[in-house]
Amino acid sequence: MLRIAVFGLGGVAERIHLPACQSVEGFQVVAACETVPERREVMKTRFNLPAVYVDAQSLMAQEKPDLVIIGTPPDSHYELTLLALENGAHVMC
Repeated sequence: MLRIAVFGLGGVAERIHLPACQSVEGFQVVAACETVPERREVMKTRFNLPAVYVDAQSLMAQEKPDLVIIGTPPDSHYELTLLALENGAHVMC
């Protein structure tokens, strides 16, 4: 089972990343993070996410995913990619 975390729960995560992950046998979305409280709750419910965090640092400290999908604005990709790699995760950005 490949444990996946998603950084950012905007439109791309809603339309592409989460449905794709949930459709592949052997993938398990274990957590996501999103800074907007209302969006966190809507997406947690809609996709039955087991854990949703306010920030990527907290998620990585708790969940230890195998793969991180970065779906945040482009100016945050570098720092979030480094965070995921430093914590032993593969990255799709």
